Amino acid sequence: MRNRSTDFRDDILAARGWFAALIVVYHLWGVPIGGPVGIDLFFVISGYLITRQLVDERTRTGRVSMVAFIAKRVRRIAPVAIVVIVATVLVSSLIWYLPRAIVVAGDGMSALGLVANWHFIAEQHSYLEPSGTPSPLEHTWSLSVEEQFYLVWPLLVVLATLRVRSGARRRIVARVVAVAAVALVLTAVYSAWRTASAPDAAYFDTVARSWEFIPGIIGGALAASIDRIDVRVRTAVGSAGFLVLVGSAFWLDPSIGFPWPGAVPSVLGAALFVTFGIHGGVPRRLLTIPPTRYLGRISYPLYLWHFPVAILLPVAYGRSTTVLVVAAALSVLLADLTSRWIETPVLRSGWLRGWTAGGHRPLRAVLALRRSSRRRTIRAAAITAVFLVLIGASAAVPSPGSARLTAAVAAVVGDVRPSPTREWADDVEVRRAVDAALAAPRWPSALEPSLDRAFTTTIADEFDEVAGCRYPDGTVLAEALPCDAGPATAAHTALLIGDSTATAWAPGVVDALVPLGWRVRTLAFSACSPFAVPAARDAPSSTCSTSRQAGLALAAGAEADLVVLSAGGETWSERVRQLPSERRAAFARQWSAAVSDGVDQYRRLADRVVVLGPSPHGAHTSDCAVRVGGPERCETELPRDEVRASCVGGDVECVDVTPWFCDADGVCPAFIGDTLVRADRSHLTARTARSMSALLREALVSDEH
Repeated sequence: MRNRSTDFRDDILAARGWFAALIVVYHLWGVPIGGPVGIDLFFVISGYLITRQLVDERTRTGRVSMVAFIAKRVRRIAPVAIVVIVATVLVSSLIWYLPRAIVVAGDGMSALGLVANWHFIAEQHSYLEPSGTPSPLEHTWSLSVEEQFYLVWPLLVVLATLRVRSGARRRIVARVVAVAAVALVLTAVYSAWRTASAPDAAYFDTVARSWEFIPGIIGGALAASIDRIDVRVRTAVGSAGFLVLVGSAFWLDPSIGFPWPGAVPSVLGAALFVTFGIHGGVPRRLLTIPPTRYLGRISYPLYLWHFPVAILLPVAYGRSTTVLVVAAALSVLLADLTSRWIETPVLRSGWLRGWTAGGHRPLRAVLALRRSSRRRTIRAAAITAVFLVLIGASAAVPSPGSARLTAAVAAVVGDVRPSPTREWADDVEVRRAVDAALAAPRWPSALEPSLDRAFTTTIADEFDEVAGCRYPDGTVLAEALPCDAGPATAAHTALLIGDSTATAWAPGVVDALVPLGWRVRTLAFSACSPFAVPAARDAPSSTCSTSRQAGLALAAGAEADLVVLSAGGETWSERVRQLPSERRAAFARQWSAAVSDGVDQYRRLADRVVVLGPSPHGAHTSDCAVRVGGPERCETELPRDEVRASCVGGDVECVDVTPWFCDADGVCPAFIGDTLVRADRSHLTARTARSMSALLREALVSDEH
């Protein structure tokens, strides 16, 4: 019933195959809804097997060699991971243009450093609800979590059993189980708190995930005792656990927080299955069919290969059924070849084998933890603590895909912001350019910025959080200085206030008004509409309320002739999607009333108030623009309800900018003329904003001014 060559039980091997296949299907087709619970099974299996080995080693030899343990992990994990990560980075650079390729390279660096999970937390990734095309290396978070956990757990085993003699298995097991039980309670409490307070971060958080290893750890520690239970009882319990695990994959409620309590059923089911096993009868025959044993043997390279293939192949060739089937087959083929030619030869080779045998004496003197060696234990603990501090610090340091690195690379490759080659004179002219762009089979050769230079640095200077005037939500006016353009003694003053889209419009508004003798002052707060619009589920945040008060305070002291208010339409769409259809009409009325009330507040403080309608939002240009496809991949639509939401209610004066960006059917190209429209999902490039200055001038300047 055991696979002696791998130290895996056949039922565990087959289960790995079943759930590796389930994860592949989930990432390609989005079903079953609980596909990610396969990761929970892998964590439980890992905890069970490794703890069983640690307890056996401690009982047999009286020590646990950290060098041997780490060397085994490196031999098992590193070769395949390095090949997949390097290949993914290289292929990504062939498919995507430089801005996205650099981000993937940064993801690869964090994956190689086994801190990918903290990197994705710092980059504010959402695994279950991604806002764009996920990183092809996002799945490496689980590898990072596992290796970080196993830097700590063997050390805890050693510390818990310091004064226990070799051979005293019962005392060793009792202490390991006691430490594991305490760790289970502490990490489960932390996971519940983290999931409630920051669900996206909790998904990747090592501590929030640690409790998932511990039921397997307890089972591994108690394995010798459990093996003495009647095989029929063990099979019945193990089969029940497997059914719970399978059920959680198909009936997981996505509204339940993950990992806590969402992962509880799958972890408990996996723990029962792994600990007690399925040792005979029909359940075993169904579980261990040859295809699942085969997939189990290649499950590690299959897990690593499938996600890059599932992301990159549809990006390059479209998301058709044929492409998805090819992606599944290619994932298995690559996993088989990698297992056959890299993983297995390395495991059979002599690489690091001397370390696993305890032959590397200088390091063993530090890390081979003997029961009587407190000094060595302290040294090993110190080394582990330093590494953990470095892991934690990585979340605070700008990560490779961050804005700072992007800006630095943009400067190196010559990210310049030339003046637009033309300024659209009127609606007719820009409509012709829009229609021509939608009919174009390829990107313009003179596109500005070029797709290899389309970094977020191509958004207006005002967008910068340090040098500009875009502030975090909740910033008070005393700490939020506006960006000023034009002389302080100008005859007329205009305020541009809103969320981050206001800063993206700033170059166009400045070019429209300053030459006419105006002063333009811009102030924006990230993700905070200037209107007290309702949230779909919760009340508007108090921090955004503070930001709105800051905008009103600026207007109160400015004696403005004109206030231009801007908010991204994406906010409307995201909130409406959360609502059932029967509630959307009432929600729209509340939204319109909030816009009208907001405009009325500013009218008391300025001569004229204009709402600038939302510009198109869509896929991030760095995601949708690929070297193997045309501009149609980046086309988007501007739903009319977004425009209505911003422009109806009372006698709101609104500038509908849809005709400047979209055709009569609401389809919007990614470029107009020779200018790239968006620098990301929702913000205009500075060049696009400037090209609209004549249209803005006509819309914003009244006859009195």
